[in-house]
Amino acid sequence: MTTSSDLPAQPDPTMLAYVCAEFAIEPPLGGFVGEPGLQAGDALRSASDQGRAMVAIGLLYRRVFVTHEVEEDGQFRVVEADVDLEKLSLERVNGADGAPLCVMVTHLDQQIDLGVWAQVIGGVRLLLLDTHVADNGPDARELCLRPSSPGSTMRSRQDALLGSASEPVLAAIGVHARVQHHAGGQVVQARVHLPSWTAADVVETLALGGAPIRGANLAASVAKLKPRALWNLRARAREHMIERLYARGLPAGDSDALWIGCAGRLGAGLRTDLLFHDLARLGRLLDDPLHAVRMVCSGAADPDDEHGQAQLAKLIELSCDPRFEGRIVFVPDWNLEVARILTEGVDLWLGTATRGRPGESWGIRAAANGGLNLSIAEGWWPEVASEDDHQLGWTLGGERMFDEQAAQDAVDSRMLFALLETEVVPSFYDWDGEAIPQRWVERVRASMRTIPAAFDGQR
Repeated sequence: MTTSSDLPAQPDPTMLAYVCAEFAIEPPLGGFVGEPGLQAGDALRSASDQGRAMVAIGLLYRRVFVTHEVEEDGQFRVVEADVDLEKLSLERVNGADGAPLCVMVTHLDQQIDLGVWAQVIGGVRLLLLDTHVADNGPDARELCLRPSSPGSTMRSRQDALLGSASEPVLAAIGVHARVQHHAGGQVVQARVHLPSWTAADVVETLALGGAPIRGANLAASVAKLKPRALWNLRARAREHMIERLYARGLPAGDSDALWIGCAGRLGAGLRTDLLFHDLARLGRLLDDPLHAVRMVCSGAADPDDEHGQAQLAKLIELSCDPRFEGRIVFVPDWNLEVARILTEGVDLWLGTATRGRPGESWGIRAAANGGLNLSIAEGWWPEVASEDDHQLGWTLGGERMFDEQAAQDAVDSRMLFALLETEVVPSFYDWDGEAIPQRWVERVRASMRTIPAAFDGQR
C-alpha cells in the first residue's frame, strides 16, 4: 500500500465528477450493492476506454460485503468480512504539506473530518472518502462502516455526506469539475461496459478482438453468423457455466437443459420468488424429462432487510429440498464473479423487479452473451421490447394491476408460469431436423444485434 498520491494541480476544466456511494469494481473497494453501483463501475470503465476527463468519488467501507455461509442442515448465517487496507492497491492522498489530506465538512449540522484514498480504474481515479479519522465519533465512523441498499436510512445518510463533501474534497486537491453526477437510488438510463461483460468465447467467435468491444460491431458480426454456429456458441456457454458452478461444489448438471437465471440485490425491489408461489406447478415445469428446465439463482440482502433475508432463506431451502436439488441451484457469495458466471451462461434472464421500484440491468449483460430476457415492462426493457417484442424476448404483463403487493405478485406468478409453459419452453425445444431450435436462435440473434448496441456504455 502506497502512502502518497499526486493529483494534477490544474486539471482539464471539462472534468466530470461522478459521485456515488457504491462502485461495482474489483476488488470491491467502493462496495457492491445494486444497480447504482453497477452503473457507476461501468461508467468508470467506459470513461477510461474513451480517455474522458473524469474523477469518481465514493466511500471507503471497512466491511464491504455480506456473505452467506450455508450450513449442512440448509440454514445459513450472515458473515461480514473486514477489509484489510494493507492488501489493497490504495494510495493515501496527501495535502500540499505532504501529510495525509484531511478535509473538514459540515454534514447535517455536524463537523466531520474526512481522509481521502485513491484507486486507479484504468485511466480514471476513484477517490474514496474515509470517516475513520481520529477526531470523528461513532456516528461519523458508521457512515463508512458498510455499504447500504438504496432507499435505506443509512444509504440516505451516506448519499447526503457525499453531497456535502464532494465539492470541498475536489477543491482541496485542486480539481474543478464542470459537472457532478450524484447517483442515488434511481438510475435514469442503463449503460453497460461491454468489454467487462462479454465472454471471451463470444469475442472470439464473432471476431471482436483488438479494439474495445462496441455494440455496433457485435451487432454486425452476429448478423452474419450461421444458425449452427450461434447455437453451438450458446451450448458452449451453458456448458462452461455448469463447469464453473460444479467447481464451486454446486449440484449443477444437464447442459442440454433450458437454464433460467435470476439474481441481484434481494429485497423489496427484486422478486426472485415469483415461481415459488406454486411449488406443484414449478415441480412439473422442472421435472419434464423431455423438456428439462433448470434454475440458477444468486443474490445478497442487507442483514437488517427482513424481506430480503426471507427471500434468501427460501432460495436456499428449495435448493436443498430433495424435490428440487440439482434443478434449483443457489450460488452463495453474490459478487461480480458470480454475476459473470450467470450472465454469460443462462439461456433466459428473469427481470422480475417490483413494478414502480428501480430495476436492475443484468438482462442487458446476459443479452450481450446470447441470453434472452423475460422481463416486466419497466426500466430498460421497454426501450427495446416495444420495437419488436416477439423477436427479442418476452414481456411479463403490462402496468401494475393491484395496489396490494401480494395480489400483484400472485397475478405475475401465474402470468410467468403461463409464458414459460406455453411460449418459452416450447420455443427452446422446437428443434428442426438438424437439432437446432430455429425460432429461439433467431431471437438470440435479434437480441444480440439490438440490446448491446442500444445500451453500449461507449455511446
